[in-house]
Amino acid sequence: MKKEILSNFGHLKKPRKCLMNFGEEYKHFLINSFIDYVSRWVIATLEHVDEIAIEGNLKFADPVYEMYKEERELNPKRILLTKPSKNYKQYIHLMITETSSDLHILNIVKGRLTLRKKTTNAVYQQYPMEEALYQLEQLSLEYQAKGYIEEPESILDAIMIPEDRVLDKAKWHYEGDFPEDLTKDAAYTATGMFITWLIKNNWFSEEIEHQFATEIEKVKQKQLTGAEFYRKCLDGVFSTQELADEIKPFVNEYLNIQKDIYIAEDYVHTFQGVGLTFYHVANIWENYDLIEPVIEQRFKEFWERIQKI
Repeated sequence: MKKEILSNFGHLKKPRKCLMNFGEEYKHFLINSFIDYVSRWVIATLEHVDEIAIEGNLKFADPVYEMYKEERELNPKRILLTKPSKNYKQYIHLMITETSSDLHILNIVKGRLTLRKKTTNAVYQQYPMEEALYQLEQLSLEYQAKGYIEEPESILDAIMIPEDRVLDKAKWHYEGDFPEDLTKDAAYTATGMFITWLIKNNWFSEEIEHQFATEIEKVKQKQLTGAEFYRKCLDGVFSTQELADEIKPFVNEYLNIQKDIYIAEDYVHTFQGVGLTFYHVANIWENYDLIEPVIEQRFKEFWERIQKI
């Protein structure tokens, strides 16, 4: 009888026909057995599924969310938000870069993501750490209310970014939380000092060196600052497209917005206590002389590292 019951369970897609093959005494048995079978299957399945309660909504765990949760626990000072569109994802990357001063940098990076391209538009704001954390969380909530969702930062690594990219724009600074007591010229100073180092070491492309030969020579003779070259010759947009191929890997790493090594670490540390913010560092040659050996050391370390690869 047991074999007969089990064999008929294989035809449960036709339950009425199945029940007609048995007497009335087995109908209740089959129904109860079926309910018990389904209940056990559901319970067994749920025991193997992690459930996560998120703001009162029950969601099954998935690898992407688990990756995101682990990243957020390790680093609460960074949040990546995305919103899908038809052919790309809009993204907001909120990052707090700690500096050696009391004011830390809140980076607000916006752009679009595709499989082979990432556009970037950044704004920098400076706050004490508690205020920076508060602003980061508030911005995150604002964008989530607009339909953005949080994702792990690691999705950015999967994008095949072209070697040439825009690393800085002066307007990213003066259109952000820029000090009211300064003119827009101050937005060119930090990157301008790095450009000075590039010019002194002949790291611009042959095309740029030919096009702006007079201005480049003036920078080398300290008759024109790198910031002035940045504003007049590059229109306030600094891209690796204007550089020699050999230096691009170093520049891409050193001025990478997501890592922020040059500004947040080296520049702020070098000029700590000079002004209220890093924008208050004066565009003078005496200050360039302070940052030059720091850049040189970074380049030396980078070069030694890649030689071992």
